Amino acid sequence: MVNGLGPLGLTVPMWFDPVRPDEYDAAQTAFATKYPGQILSSIQDLQTTFNNNPYGEAIINQNWWVQRSQSVPVQPSTLYPPDNYSSPLFLALNSWAVGTPLGIYGTPKMAGRAGSWNNVPFISCKAGSSMNGKGFTKPTTDKASTSPNDCSPNTAHFYNGALKGVNAAYADGHVESHTKIQMTCGYNQSDPYWYY
Repeated sequence: MVNGLGPLGLTVPMWFDPVRPDEYDAAQTAFATKYPGQILSSIQDLQTTFNNNPYGEAIINQNWWVQRSQSVPVQPSTLYPPDNYSSPLFLALNSWAVGTPLGIYGTPKMAGRAGSWNNVPFISCKAGSSMNGKGFTKPTTDKASTSPNDCSPNTAHFYNGALKGVNAAYADGHVESHTKIQMTCGYNQSDPYWYY
């Protein structure tokens, strides 16, 4: 993805959320450790940093709102995975998603359901719940919840220890800043919940 976005104008700082500068600093440190005296400055450098990750994976510090099934195989040739809010092959809509844009419009995409592409974000700042202490600092509760009050302080946009919100981008090209009051649970995977 990094190499693919390079020709479209991506720069190294653009990959990282400016509200969480520690992530940018950590990438610079990792690159300098591998290549002493050099600075992470190009798309190729960024890709190299991900390739040298000891876990063999690139961590994208945003949420991508594309629903995918864990039980029904998705064909590689399918541009958009099946919409789990409309396909009978998928489970019913989760209660915490009822009434949210994701619950109303389904998977965000340009084609398909009317309105999904400009009402449901396809990407937002990383914003996750506390995950029962599995790597996140517990902010307000002992376990993950659908409430943004449980948002981990090393995600989203925090200022002076207080959650302010997140940014969300839509397929029609606009970006919105969502305050804490506007933040909605949009996805969950095992224990963590993710908000937009």
